[in-house]
Amino acid sequence: MSTWRPPLASVLVALATILAPVAAGAAPAPHPDREQTVVTLMFDDGWRGQSAAGDLLAAHGMRATFFVNSGMWTYPDYLSRRQVARLVRQGHEIGGHTLTHARLATAGREVRRREVCQDRADLLALGTTVTSFAYPYGYRDTDLQGVVAGCGYTSARAGDGLADRPPQDPLCDCVARLPFDRDRWAVPVKPTGEAPLDARTLERWVRQAESVGGWVPIVLGRVCDGCGPGSISQQDLTSFVAWLARRPASTRVETFAAVVGASSSSSTRDDVSHDLPPAQQQPPREPRADVTSPSVPARADYAVSVGGLGIGQAQIVGAFVVASMVASLGFRVVSRRRRTHLVRHTA
Repeated sequence: MSTWRPPLASVLVALATILAPVAAGAAPAPHPDREQTVVTLMFDDGWRGQSAAGDLLAAHGMRATFFVNSGMWTYPDYLSRRQVARLVRQGHEIGGHTLTHARLATAGREVRRREVCQDRADLLALGTTVTSFAYPYGYRDTDLQGVVAGCGYTSARAGDGLADRPPQDPLCDCVARLPFDRDRWAVPVKPTGEAPLDARTLERWVRQAESVGGWVPIVLGRVCDGCGPGSISQQDLTSFVAWLARRPASTRVETFAAVVGASSSSSTRDDVSHDLPPAQQQPPREPRADVTSPSVPARADYAVSVGGLGIGQAQIVGAFVVASMVASLGFRVVSRRRRTHLVRHTA
């Protein structure tokens, strides 16, 4: 004899069955009709531990972009010139980041030119193309953009710009659309936050991008355990790269220059600011410790987006509990009424 279920309970059970994977934390699968997803891994400041990252990525057939301060080559905590040359031979892109990671907000024009141009000259001496620049501390202004372009760069990276929220939110600028057609002198990146990054966070960013298609530019700092904002442990990096290598063919890894479409430039003009798009003046700030909006937690884990609002796993699980209680109560009430009805008719 089959067990009769009231319609409401049946609907709730079916809904729970469909949404159970979401409550368990499963991310949406890559959408077959979306644009391809491109991931760019960028390593800042030329820390010594990044050499192992270059080896790891090369072993998986991946290429990253390393933004290097050439004036730090002789210091023990930083990549040596020989190590940077090895990254070049592995096929990685080398980008400029000034000689000494200088605070250019208050620096005069000559200091700016020396920091930017000499750094690029040192990198060019390695025999590689150098077209990408990263602003130290994320600071930029129109004059600095002119200096960067005048030194021969063709694009520059900001310190933030892409939110850490579900890309399905129509108001959320979470993924850079492809082909890239935004301001090439202020290319946005994912927020680093105030804590070390881990494989789980990076995987979430990629899965979110796969659901809509687009570009995921990720900035990493030191490769070591608990080394501060933007750092990542060797274990987490290894896990993430192995995971990334198993993604569908629609997800690929490319360098910064490959995405932005930068090409080698021999320009040495002192002032090309009249060629640049207008830029908003930005105050100086500390390195990537304040790039996350206080209203958006850096590690917010949304399981689904409804009407532009991110709904977390805890809320969904709670809803399931309430729905189950309502279904159970409704089942008992209806069953009791049915038994009472049968007893009356039998009598």
